[in-house]
Amino acid sequence: MQENHDNHPLDLSYLKEMVGHNPEFMIEVFDTFIEQTPFYLAELEDALSSENWDKVGNCAHKIKPTFSYVGRSDVKDFVQSIE
Repeated sequence: MQENHDNHPLDLSYLKEMVGHNPEFMIEVFDTFIEQTPFYLAELEDALSSENWDKVGNCAHKIKPTFSYVGRSDVKDFVQSIE
């Protein structure tokens, strides 16, 4: 996986642009990210373990946008490569 070269774990500029001046919605996006990401990663790991390549692609497709929202284009690009 590529490193996040600017040494910031998250880049919120895209999310701020997307939600505008709506901090409540930003919190909702983060809550969704925190809640769903572990599930998606577990589902992806299960699909990889069972070599279910269709499911791998579906899981990767579902998880990809969440990393874009929090500015992790490096992770999004990696997930896209396995999609």
